[in-house]
Amino acid sequence: LFTLDRDIGLPGFVTIPVGTEGFRQGNRAEFWQSNYVVRVEGADATTDELARVVSQNIFGRSRKPSVSALLPPANIVRGSERYVVDPSGVSRELKLDAETLGFDDSVEIATADYDIDGKKAHLVLLMYPTQHVAKKYADQWDTSAPDEAPLRKRVGALVAIIRGSKDPGMAK
Repeated sequence: LFTLDRDIGLPGFVTIPVGTEGFRQGNRAEFWQSNYVVRVEGADATTDELARVVSQNIFGRSRKPSVSALLPPANIVRGSERYVVDPSGVSRELKLDAETLGFDDSVEIATADYDIDGKKAHLVLLMYPTQHVAKKYADQWDTSAPDEAPLRKRVGALVAIIRGSKDPGMAK
């Protein structure tokens, strides 16, 4: 929910040091911590202070989904990371058919934008429950879109796909 609400491209977006990760957009402050996403609306100073107090009283571990931890940190556009749990979370800009990604097979998806030498691209990581399930989907893509093979790679249960660039060097 946090990554769906966060849009670094909107005017006035700023990150705030609250919870595990937080941001402010206009009169709204939002952060996530443990299993909670908290949204507070109102004047800047008031919402920031209330968010800080609420954050201090939330117990439990704050951990990003495991597939999110596999996004390479080099050249990432800060704040662009997204975690996708169902087909509706697959953005149109990725130009992927959500029905072919494997939500019925419990895929976990993390995406992020990257800027490499002024060129932009999207990285999509798909983590499947087993390497056999990942191979099934990778084989389907190899058959249906063989020209995009240099922009895909499977390692065990993880499949990486580059979108927004056709440059194999950038994909590598």
